[in-house]
Amino acid sequence: AAIEAEIIKLEREWADSNKTHSSEAVKRILADNAVIVYPDGSTGSKDVEIKTIESGTLTADSYEMLDTKVTVIDADSAFITGRGVIKNGKNVVPGQKKPIDISGEYRFLDVYAKRDGKWQVVASQATKILPQ
Repeated sequence: AAIEAEIIKLEREWADSNKTHSSEAVKRILADNAVIVYPDGSTGSKDVEIKTIESGTLTADSYEMLDTKVTVIDADSAFITGRGVIKNGKNVVPGQKKPIDISGEYRFLDVYAKRDGKWQVVASQATKILPQ
């Protein structure tokens, strides 16, 4: 139960960093070699995620996490799945005239490993849930 609570807390901190544009939590939560797969199929890294958050190009009125489930594999590894709901989300991409609307529902999977006594994301993936 303690591992589950810690991972959910870290997930909320990461989600909140997109709203506050503060990368301090992300610097702590993402492993240096983390691999991120974004909903459009592109990939990123810790450095990319930090730059995105600090730039303020990603905005949203709210990011809600639903149906979260933490699966503990052992004392040093776990993953979380769930749904994220973004309201009034925008992503400003350099060179494009208008922001991309990123509002909607997403399924996510984040894999955590305990390193030097701290839980860190080593892999993250999100998929947009298309309307039926």
